[in-house]
Amino acid sequence: SKAGAKGIMQIKRSTARSKVVNIPNINHLEDNIHAGVRYLAFIRDHYFDKPQYSKEDQINFTLAAYNAGPGRIRRLQREAEAKGLNPNKWFYNVEVLARQDIGHETVDYVTQIQKRMIGLKSSMTLSKNKKQLTEQKINDHKNKFSELIPSNSP
Repeated sequence: SKAGAKGIMQIKRSTARSKVVNIPNINHLEDNIHAGVRYLAFIRDHYFDKPQYSKEDQINFTLAAYNAGPGRIRRLQREAEAKGLNPNKWFYNVEVLARQDIGHETVDYVTQIQKRMIGLKSSMTLSKNKKQLTEQKINDHKNKFSELIPSNSP
């Protein structure tokens, strides 16, 4: 990236080497993912693990801060509150200021990940429902089959 982020998690070397992440070699896939996950966890725990955030907004703000930097997102939250917006809600609140102040990249980043999460959840729900329906049909067939066989047969 133009900011110097590396690998699948697009993490900067300076961030990966920081004491909160402490994974200096981000050129290997596993280390890059590990560094990105550690940094996401740090952002969530340090900035957004508070009761005023819904689970969804905790994720949204963590993703936004991962993309644009925690300081920038915290500043936008303060501005949102000053303008009468909810500083603890991403969509239609801090998101609006983010688009105006830092452009569409961070807003699009959070939105795209949310879309993928919704798609994955829907797919998982469909798979679970299909499995339950299949199991129910199997049980129904077993019950019908057992009715055909006399109970005193060997």
